[in-house]
This record gives sequence, structure tokens and C-alpha cells, in this order.
Amino acid sequence: MPPNAARPFSQTQPAVLSRGQIGKIVGLYALTGFLWILFSDEAIVALFPEPARFAFVSTVKGWIFVALTTLLLYLLLTRYGRHADALAPAPAEVRPGALRLVLAGLLPALAAGVQWSLWSIVSPYVWFLMFPAVFFSGWLGGWLSGLLATLLAIGLVWYIFIPPPFSFELAEPAQFVSMTLFLTMGVLFSYFHHRLHQLIATNRQLLNASESGYLTTLQSIGDAVVAVDAAGHIELLNPAAEALTGWRAADAVGKPLAAIMTIVTESGRSPLNLTPVLTGSGFVSDSGDWLLFRPNGADRPVRLCCAPILGTNGERLGAVLTFSDQSIQRAAEREREAKLRSLQLLDAIANGSSDAIFAKDSDGRYLLFNRAAEIITGKSAAEVIGRDDASIFPADLVAELKSNDRLILDAGQRVTVTEHLPTNDGEAIFMTTKGPLLADDGRIVGLFGIARDITELKRSQDELRQVHDRNQRYLDTVQTLMLALDMEGRVKMINRAGCALLGRADTDMAGRDWFLDCVPQPQGQRDLYPRFRKVLTGVQDARLDDEYPILTKTGETRMIRWHHKLLTDADGRLTGLLSSGEDLTERLQTQSTLDEKETLLRRLGAMAKIGGWRYTPASGALTWTDEVADILALAADAKPELDTLSSRLAPAERHILDQALRDAARHDTAFDLELAATGTHGNTQWFRVTGQALRDGTQIDGTLQDITERKHAELQLLKLSQAVEQSPESIVITDLNANIEYVNQAFVQATGFERAEVLGKNPRILQSGKTSPAVFGDLWQALQQGLSWQGEFINTRKDGSEYVELASISPIRDANGRISHYLAIKEDISDKKRLSEELSRHRRNLEELVAERTAELRLTGNYLQALIDNIPQLAWLKDIDGHLLAANRALADFSGMSIVDILGKTDAELYPPEIAERNRHMEQRAIETRARQTIEEYLPWQPGRIHETSRAPVIDADGRVLGTVGFSRDISSQKTWNANASEHAWPPRPPTAPKLRSWPT
Repeated sequence: MPPNAARPFSQTQPAVLSRGQIGKIVGLYALTGFLWILFSDEAIVALFPEPARFAFVSTVKGWIFVALTTLLLYLLLTRYGRHADALAPAPAEVRPGALRLVLAGLLPALAAGVQWSLWSIVSPYVWFLMFPAVFFSGWLGGWLSGLLATLLAIGLVWYIFIPPPFSFELAEPAQFVSMTLFLTMGVLFSYFHHRLHQLIATNRQLLNASESGYLTTLQSIGDAVVAVDAAGHIELLNPAAEALTGWRAADAVGKPLAAIMTIVTESGRSPLNLTPVLTGSGFVSDSGDWLLFRPNGADRPVRLCCAPILGTNGERLGAVLTFSDQSIQRAAEREREAKLRSLQLLDAIANGSSDAIFAKDSDGRYLLFNRAAEIITGKSAAEVIGRDDASIFPADLVAELKSNDRLILDAGQRVTVTEHLPTNDGEAIFMTTKGPLLADDGRIVGLFGIARDITELKRSQDELRQVHDRNQRYLDTVQTLMLALDMEGRVKMINRAGCALLGRADTDMAGRDWFLDCVPQPQGQRDLYPRFRKVLTGVQDARLDDEYPILTKTGETRMIRWHHKLLTDADGRLTGLLSSGEDLTERLQTQSTLDEKETLLRRLGAMAKIGGWRYTPASGALTWTDEVADILALAADAKPELDTLSSRLAPAERHILDQALRDAARHDTAFDLELAATGTHGNTQWFRVTGQALRDGTQIDGTLQDITERKHAELQLLKLSQAVEQSPESIVITDLNANIEYVNQAFVQATGFERAEVLGKNPRILQSGKTSPAVFGDLWQALQQGLSWQGEFINTRKDGSEYVELASISPIRDANGRISHYLAIKEDISDKKRLSEELSRHRRNLEELVAERTAELRLTGNYLQALIDNIPQLAWLKDIDGHLLAANRALADFSGMSIVDILGKTDAELYPPEIAERNRHMEQRAIETRARQTIEEYLPWQPGRIHETSRAPVIDADGRVLGTVGFSRDISSQKTWNANASEHAWPPRPPTAPKLRSWPT
């Protein structure tokens, strides 16, 4: 976003310290200083003419001036700077520019020149014009400028105006006191102006933060927001406006509003006029009668609101336009109109139908009654609409109709019934289809019905049925299936046994396509029908014996053995095929069932790990199924022997099995044992062995089942139950009505209630009444959604004492995924709560100590930054990853960036890749060797210049390398001098270092 995009918004925000407040501080302080200088010296000369007393009183006057101005400065800065300090995390760093330092030096010199020209008038006031020179130097440049101007002013006054003139001698000690007081005043002025510059910088920071907050708010608004300046040019588009207009904010900013969108009224297509809003003569209110045209020509109906942006003085800086897309609302309106047209069409169809069409609400009142229904009943729609069946039919019929309607509403399904209803022409038979009327949300709000008069059709069907029944009686005595097909394979006749086999009525079978409807596909159409046609056309002889399946109404397939005979008429022409069929299904199914049962038993035995065995005690013979061999990990052809199983058992277990076999043989009893055995891999294996004596104990049949997994599960369940019972946290299990079914021992100890006292009761017996009802509302809302809940309760023990519980409550689901119970795990956190409060108090004290230490560290950091800024060499400090942690002003000037901009960056972000890679290599070498690394290098952007660069590791007290520190200096001049000295010296001698002049400090 360009910086000017949000300028109108920031201009409307109040500053923390306004220019008027700053002017008050400066003016009041300056006025006090001027008045003191003008009148205090005159008063002292008049009151104390003696030189000795004059010097003493002048000293006292200076200290009084320092005290009063210090107090005044403190009061002013406290009054106007408190709010800024509260909002700003730290004062902004203020640095004077080179130009301001030059002006700071020129102002005292200029004041000295003017004062010298006016010396005959202003004498003996040696500081007359020096005070404003120092004051304005500090105002222009801040701390350093004020100090520089103070020192220059003292030097000029001392040398020129203090007797003896043009020397640095002092004729009277009082003059030294005067210079000391002026120095003190200059320091105070400098600090005062430095503080003012910091407050101004803080104002700018707060304005930027406020501007950022407003921009964030605009970016998150769901409606499209566009801001324009006073000339109508785009300054801001939020994301919603980008999506609506199809322009990116970066492309649109600075363009006229008309260049990125066209806004016209929907009715008259009049363009939007922003002039009244921008000039202050009006505004555009919220309205939905607008169209927005995008660059691609597509239009969107929008609701538009436009308001001016006002500056701090009420001037109009621009305007804000808010758009709300009305496309969805217009689509909904079109959908409603389409539904209305559909209803009108439905009404026209209903009134044009010869069938009676009606609709009722859920209370049985008519909502729709078409023209055909009016003719049949003799009642007009006006007489029926809004009334129930009692307005049309007799009372005994009304109850039956209402009962049928209620069944349809409850079932929610469409049904077709035959009804006998009175009409103007007498009683008639109607085939009526009724179904539920559904609202848009799926609710049943009534029912509809379509009734057709089938009186004549029923009469014709009755006559045909009588003829058919008379002919059918002859075939119904035959118990096999009798079937007659015409030349196209349609059913002409089928007897009662055939109808019963197919599960269809004879009337339903007449005229059916036999090979399509009654034979499984694709066999019927693909194989049987072509063969049937070949037989009837004489291409193929009819087979006397044939088998193929038929398909019943329920979808069941039955296998039939057929015998066929061709049918001819009196002239001998072929008319169809007569067939008799014998149902073989049960016979085939019986054999198939036996085979399937045997296979099923084997599969079930394998799945359940259970096998069968038979033992003959007299001979010791043993037989078993393959499943027993699988359980014992034996080959399928291994010889069954009792010792094979007994050898796996421990002696005690073996004795139990032998005794059970003997008792079963002697007493004709059964047994059921669970025995532990040793598996093939040395693991413990559990067997369930059951047996039942047969034939007076001469034979014992039984099963062998591997129950190792069940035993392991039982062991795990036992461990789990013990863990729950011995858990230090209270555990409660309730049913879906929150009635307690289980509590562990920790619950008994925590609450004082015995198990018998709480089983079957609601956990509300623990409530103290201090837990918020909203907590219970959230709890039940989560549980009803199948979610877990965690929170705190304030409960009461049996003895009345209160305690705080942290509870985690979750639903328990059964094997089908349905919630069957609720599980609560609760912990008494009363002591933890008290401890947490104490820790909070300690944490607050610690945070206060940390804040104090942070302030001290920040002050120390400022001192250190000032120290390294005065180093003429390039100096920097980096962390272990190469990020700049500190840098001096020389490095910032060398990089062409401010110190704030380069901190946190790596060399890869500041220099070309080859330079950054070389620097990183040297830093890694310094870290690995833990020694200083020094190189001489050329920089591409400074041809002919040579830099000597040193890098050293920064190691803490524990010996860990924290980062690197570096220094770099330009040694080009030294290199040139050394080269010249070596070239002209004879014999060659080592170059000597030039004498460097040090500047006085």
C-alpha cells in the first residue's frame, strides 16, 4: 500500500503533544529566562553596589535561576509529556543533522558579532544575546547542538567581553561563577529541547500506529471500501473492494475513480457525482439503486454510502465510499418470482386437468380445489377452501378420510388407494394418490391428492375377471405350473399353481412378456427368446425336456424342468406354446444347503478358532477336525492323539483334563474347562475344552477353542478396572439422564459420600450454588453434540465444606457409536487455586523487577550505542546466524541506510551475493577456530580503496560462541604511503608508520 493511501485517515487523529502545547512550553521557558536576565542584574547593581557583595549575590542569583528554571521545566514536561510517555514504549531516538550542528556553531558567533556592535548600549551585560543564541541552537538541533552552542558562547564571551577583553584571563572570580551558571543554563536548555524533540518523535510514532490500526480495520471490513482524495483520485481499496472492482489496490491508487469503475443509478443510469461530498455541499446516503460497472463491462447491483473525510480543522480531505454487493439479494428476488410463476402454472394445470386435484393443510383444511373436483362434488372452490371434509362428505365417511390423511402425514410417504365416494351421479370409485406437502426446510405442512374416476374401468375389469375365472378353474386343479404363450412370448394363460409360484395374481400376469419379466436377464432375452422364436417358426424342433430358471415377484430365482407342446388353432395354424413346469428349486436348494452348511461350519470354526473332536475311552481312539490341528499348530495330516494335547499342558492342568474325561465316561456327564498350555513358541496359550458323553459313556464328543485373545482381554480389563478404582482422581460414570452408576474410591474420599449414598442419584447433590448456570449450559451443549467438556465446579462435601474441582466430562459410546453413558474425571484443585493466586502475586512482583532492570539495560544500551557511534571505523555485532544485533553510525553511513533499517538483517540482504558469501565464510571460520580473522579486501563499489576487516568470536562465560564482532577500516592511504616509501628508499627499509595527530578531547 503506498504511504499516501491512508493519509486522509491519519490526519483526522489527535496528536499526543500538539504544536500549540510545544509553543506554550518554549514561550513560557524563554519568557522566564529573558525577564530574569534583563531585570536581575539591574536589581543587584542597584541594591548591592559593593563589588564583594555583588559577586556573592550574583552567585546566589545564578543558583536561584537554575532552581527556578529546573522546577519550571519539570512542571511543564510533567504536564505535557505524561500522556506520551504512557502510550509510547520508549522515547524515539533523535539525532541532529550536520546542517543543524553548523547552525548551532554559527548562531553564537552571529550573536557575538551583533552584541559587539551594540556593546556600548548593552554593556556590561556580557550574556545579553548569548542566551537566545543557545536557546535557538538547542531548539534547532537538540542535545548536541545546544551543548555545542553553549561551549562556543562561553568561549566567545570569555575571550571578547569579559575583562580583560581579547584574552582568557579573569579579572574577578565572580566572572567564573557567571560562566558556570551560563554553562548550567545551557545544559538545561539542551536537555529541555532534547526532551521536546523526543516528544515530537513519539507523536509521529503514535500517529503511525493509529493510522495502521485504522488501515487494519478497513482491510477486515466485509463491505467494499474505497477512499478518494479531494481531487477524486483513489487512495485506498480494501480486499473486498478489490474483489468487487477487479482492480488490485497497488494498480488503482492514484487513478481517478472513473478510471477503475463506473457507478450509475440503476433506474436513470445517471453517473455518481462526488462534487457535493468533496466540496461540502452534500453527501450520498445509503441506497440500493446503483449499478457498478467493472473494467470487463460486467455490472453489479450495489448499495452505496458516501461520506466526507474531515481534517482536524474541519476541512474536507476526500471521501469514503462503501459498497455492499446486492447480487445475492437480487438472485433471491428472481428466485421468488420464478416460484410465483411456477405456482401460477401449477394452478393452470390443476384447473385444466380432468382428475380431481386438491391440497390440505396439516389440520385437514382445503388449500386447493380444482375445477374437476368442483364438478365431481358439486361444491365450488369458494365453498370448500379453508374448510375440512365435513363440508363435502357425510360424517361417517369424514372420520375414515381423516384417519387415512393422518396416516399419510405421520408416514411422510406417498400412497395410492381406492376410495368409494358419493358424487352428484351417485357413488363412484376413485383411484386416489396422496402424498405429503413439504416446506422449503423439509417440514411436512399438509398433503396433496389426485383422484381419478375409475368406476367404468373397474366394471370392465370385473367382467373380464369372471370370464377368466371360468376358464381358469380347469387348470387350477393341476398342481404343476401350466403356461400358454402367444407367438410373441406374451402370457396368454397361467394356472393358479404358476401364479402362486411367481407370487403374482393371474390378472397381473395376463399379457406380460414372459422372457422379459419372468426370466432372469440377460438369459431371457439373449438365449431363451431367440430359441423360442426358432421353435415357433419351424427352424428348430421343440424340446420335450428343458430346464431354465424363472424370476418371482420378490426377485427370487426358481429352477423349473419344462415340457413343451405347440398350440394350433382349428385351421392348424401355429398360435403359441403350451408348457408345463416342475419346480426343482427345493430339491436343489436342499443339496446346496447341506454343502453350504458343511463349508460354513468349517469357516466358522476357523474364524472362532474352535474345532471338534471325538474320543472313545475304551480304545483311546481320538479324531478331530482340521480346525483342532490348526489350533495346535499341527499339520493337517497329523495323527490325532490325546497325548499331543496333554503334552502342552502343565501337570496340574493335565490331571484336570484326564479326570474330566474319566468322570464323563463313568457318569455320562458333561464338562467345560479352561486350561493353560505352552504354545509352539514358548508362549502361554489358553484352551477351552468342552465335552459331552454319548452312548452311555462309550463315546465323548467335544470342542477345542483357542481363547488366548479373550484371556488377554480379560486381563487388560482387570488391569483397567483396578486402575480406575485406584486412580487418585475422582471418577464418576452416569447414564444419559445423569444418574450415577459408578464412583471410585477417590470420589468417596474427596466428597465424604459412600457409594450407596450416591448410586442412582444426580451429581447435583454436590452443587454449592456458586457455580455459574452458564457453566452447566456449556456442559450440556457440548455433551449433546457428542463433544468432551472441561471446566471448574465449586462443590460441597457431605460435611458442608466447599472445594473447587477441575472436571473433564466425555461421552462414552457403545459398539454402534451411540452415546450410552457419560464419564467424569474430576480433580480437587482447591490447593492448586490458592497456590496459583500466590504465584500470580509473586509473578507481578517479578515483572515489576524485570521492568526496572529493562529500563536500566535500555539506558546502558544507549550509552554503549553512543560509544560505538564515535568510533571512526566500521563496527558491528552479529548473532550466530549472521543477523546484525548492533552497528555504529559509520557502518550505517557506509551501507546507505539507517541503523534501525539494517538491524536484524544479514549480509545477504545488504551486499552483493559474492561479498555476502565471503563475509559469511570468514565469520564461520572465526566461530570454528575461536580466533580473530583479519583480511584485506576490495569492494566493487569503491574501486581503488582497500579495507582491513577483522572478525572475532563472542564467547560467554560458559565457553559458548554467541556470535561475532567485526571492525573494518580504510587502509588505502596507509598502503599508498608504504608503497611510496619502499619505492624511494635505498637501501629498502621497512616503512615506518606516519605520525598521526590526535584531536584534543
